[in-house]
Amino acid sequence: KQALDRVRKCVRFLVEYPGERIKDGPTAGAFFSQFGLPGAENCCGGGSVNGGGDAGNHRWLEPHATGAATWVLLHYYEVDGKRDREVLATAKAGLDWLLKVQNPDGGWVYAYNVDGTNVTETEGAGNIWSIWALYRYGKLTGEGKYLEAAQRGKRWFAAKFVANHTCNGYWEDTAAGTKEADWKDAGGGWEAYEFAIATNVFAEMGDKDLAVESAKNAVTWVWTRALDCRDYFNSYGGVHEQWTWPPASYVAPMFGLAAQAAYRLTGD
Repeated sequence: KQALDRVRKCVRFLVEYPGERIKDGPTAGAFFSQFGLPGAENCCGGGSVNGGGDAGNHRWLEPHATGAATWVLLHYYEVDGKRDREVLATAKAGLDWLLKVQNPDGGWVYAYNVDGTNVTETEGAGNIWSIWALYRYGKLTGEGKYLEAAQRGKRWFAAKFVANHTCNGYWEDTAAGTKEADWKDAGGGWEAYEFAIATNVFAEMGDKDLAVESAKNAVTWVWTRALDCRDYFNSYGGVHEQWTWPPASYVAPMFGLAAQAAYRLTGD
């Protein structure tokens, strides 16, 4: 009962709290990736964000944050018995913004200003969450435009990231650095966490081959990266989010799910 109460409070925060998401204007429906109160320490950037922003202390909207938030709202809506129409409407508003800003190639740039102008042309692999949320909403409602957008996103992710065996754009420091001047010249970081998410997304979408290829990228990364950070205790399958980053327990469950999904699909 206590856990359910906490979950519902988290949902109410996403739906109702002032400034957590944009409710009007050109970016209506979009969520910020982070929200801070005055004087609260930013967990990543070391500063303080008053209201919505990103982990680099920018007043930016990252499409993948909206993808993740709407995925959560859709999951809650379904497991709660499809009763809370406000939750569904909030998810739809976010997904409609993702439709609006989806690039012709099926991807999304890393970040937008609140006025709707894009911060960079660099596309972010974190939008695997956007693909997943669009797909789930399309399956839930039967509305083809969301399913079609998810399929376009899938083809984009496969060509841009899976085929090249590396991702970028999930975290501020690898998408383009922490300074606005870094964005135009960003070479992109090396990340693998998105492949673990993608395995589960593409398996759910029924694309066995792409799911297995994503899993191969994720699992290979576990075995061959961040060797200088390894020791006796973290060499049993410790995984990490990106190049030069040490193993971190918070990303391990998704990699485990990816390996399990690949095993279910192949028996290997």
